Amino acid sequence: MKKNMKSNIESSIINFLQKRLALKISLLVLILLAIVLSVNSVTCVPTGSIGVATRFGRVTGETLDAGIHFKNPVDQIHKMNCRTQSYSYKTLCFSKDLQQVETQLNILFRLQFSDASRVFETIGENYFSQVLPRISDTLKQKIADYKAEEILDSRESIRKMVVALSQERLNGIVVVEDISFVNIDFSDEYERAIERKQIAHQESLKARYDLERAKTEAEQKVARANGEAEALKVKSEALKANKDIVLLEAIEKWDGKMPNTLVLGQETQTMFPIK
Repeated sequence: MKKNMKSNIESSIINFLQKRLALKISLLVLILLAIVLSVNSVTCVPTGSIGVATRFGRVTGETLDAGIHFKNPVDQIHKMNCRTQSYSYKTLCFSKDLQQVETQLNILFRLQFSDASRVFETIGENYFSQVLPRISDTLKQKIADYKAEEILDSRESIRKMVVALSQERLNGIVVVEDISFVNIDFSDEYERAIERKQIAHQESLKARYDLERAKTEAEQKVARANGEAEALKVKSEALKANKDIVLLEAIEKWDGKMPNTLVLGQETQTMFPIK
């Protein structure tokens, strides 16, 4: 009898302890579950971003602005950057005359808040994978409209057209704020050809200048000779009209010393040495 009572007491104690342990475990599980649910019920969207909610992999259509928000614990919030972003890349194009043109671009773009949910649903978080090919294709089309020698002088016009067409093609995905050329390079062979052409042009300009200078000098010599001939003609006619002009010029040029010769005669002037 005593053994049965003792056995019942021990059994009761064990059952009580087991129930108590089970209760503690249940409470612990509930506490952990509450912590998990509370953590998953709060999210923080950083400044300049927007949160796109998905539930079991499907977009709910709900978006969250920057800040702290309560949400459904089963929802996932995908944070998409809506700030202006910069991306630089190089691409190879061909000009109208089939010359290689390597361009380096810098693209400024941003995702619009109002388009974030639709862009995430149709394209995904890596939406830039759709942006770059369209801008690159637009650039190649515009470069192909110009000859290589025209590209550098027309780079601003090309840039504006690429920006306008890219904005049109990417409407609803991103806003293209600006595109700038960081660098434009041609093939080494083409650059050497340009250098040879510039040297030839400079030599042509120099030859033209030398020709013009020689022509001018020749004209000056002709004019000088004509002037001298005209002066001699006038002087000759003056001598014929008045033979005393020679005597007058001799007197004007006399330095005060006695002459070594004497001129006689009026019709024919003869000069004799004076001893």
